[in-house]
Amino acid sequence: MEAKENGGFLFKNERKTAPNHPDYKGKGNFNGESFDISAWVKEGKNGKFYSFSFQEPYQGGGKSVSRSENTGTAMPIPSSTPRGTVKNPSIPAPEKTDLPF
Repeated sequence: MEAKENGGFLFKNERKTAPNHPDYKGKGNFNGESFDISAWVKEGKNGKFYSFSFQEPYQGGGKSVSRSENTGTAMPIPSSTPRGTVKNPSIPAPEKTDLPF
């Protein structure tokens, strides 16, 4: 199933076997680019909230891949890349704002 442009969806992760595995998994699309989405339900001082991770789509073979800016070909993403980091340095990080959620 593919996400509509500028949309996405999440399903409960039925394969969760460890506490660090995401509670929900799904797909998203922003400006025509597809992403895999992982979400965790966490507890904070103001109650429960969701923590998200957005990654390049899984391509099989045990490794995530990233599109190369210059060639349009796939290249492996190192397993040491922390969740939530910007993988494309040409895309600026969003400004911090006071979000209501």
